[in-house]
Amino acid sequence: MCPKHWARVPKAMQNNVWETFKARSAAPGADPASWADYYEACADAVEYVAMLEQKNAGNNYRRSAPNFREIAAKAE
Repeated sequence: MCPKHWARVPKAMQNNVWETFKARSAAPGADPASWADYYEACADAVEYVAMLEQKNAGNNYRRSAPNFREIAAKAE
């Protein structure tokens, strides 16, 4: 997101994006969370801003990658 849109995301949602990214990017040997948690946190943030801007619901981030968990499992 650009800084303008990121600033519209509630702090708790911003923290969730950051925490899920850090969990997956943990040091080698750690038990990292799936990238899907990060993808879903990003989708929540993008959709929140889209809702604020009254964007068309058919043009949502989650629809562009409907199977986050399946995609993440293949990537791991």
